[in-house]
Amino acid sequence: MTDDELREYVAQHREDIYYALQEGDRWARTVAISALIAAGDAEVELAKRELEAAQETESE
Repeated sequence: MTDDELREYVAQHREDIYYALQEGDRWARTVAISALIAAGDAEVELAKRELEAAQETESE
């Protein structure tokens, strides 16, 4: 998969990716975060925030 194909996939499936971040198990969240990071630098900050929120939820 090329970078452009990955960015297009993330753009088309963003809602599903965010659902996986919120409702998925640890593996699903890891895959979703990896996809967001790979999609571009602008997504890195969002992915870090989502990861931190997921970790806080997991520890509660």
